[in-house]
Amino acid sequence: MAYRWRAALVVGIVAAGFGLARAGGGPAPGVAAFAPAGSIERVEQIKIRFATPMVAFGDPHLPAPITGNCSAGATGRWVDAQSYAVDLPTPLAGGRRCSYALIAGLKDAAGASLAPRRFAFDTGGPNVRAVVPDDGDERVEEDQVFLLALNAAPTPSSLAAGASCAIDGIGEAVPLDVLPPATVTTIVGQAKQNYRLRSFLQTAGAAPPDEGEAAQPKAVVVAAR
Repeated sequence: MAYRWRAALVVGIVAAGFGLARAGGGPAPGVAAFAPAGSIERVEQIKIRFATPMVAFGDPHLPAPITGNCSAGATGRWVDAQSYAVDLPTPLAGGRRCSYALIAGLKDAAGASLAPRRFAFDTGGPNVRAVVPDDGDERVEEDQVFLLALNAAPTPSSLAAGASCAIDGIGEAVPLDVLPPATVTTIVGQAKQNYRLRSFLQTAGAAPPDEGEAAQPKAVVVAAR
């Protein structure tokens, strides 16, 4: 009798230990990765990967596990049982601040609840992609009008903080003022006769590329003086 009791006790301990090993050996429910993060330009897709299976793969009607403010017109899809992607209709413009969060009450495929999480990223900017006249152009007039190709429309404060002119003989930077959009239209009309201007517009994605060259993404073109 004592032998049987000890044997039963040993079997019970081994079984309990095996159950604990299985419970503690797998990953805890949660988010394994979210992209993009930080500051990044031309975001075309948002993707989240979970630590445990979330869905039975293959169901086209599965709900989105996240919600955010930069997905207008986007298409969401489960890539596999643990990964969800949001395909944007067009790359996000510069200057966007995006915030996403797990939907309330989210559970994985085993029924375990996920703790609330929030994620954020931005598309940077405004950043200058090209400018004309550029640094190598010595034909700059005293009242020169510059064209700038930017990844986002500037505000007066962003322009004052990040753009200025250095003039020979003047010891301090001269601030730039944004000119009306009609100024851009007038200058762009001269592109056929101006190689530098045509090259600038190609870099800004505002003119067709030369044969054999790839088209550039559309930039915001502003005039400043």
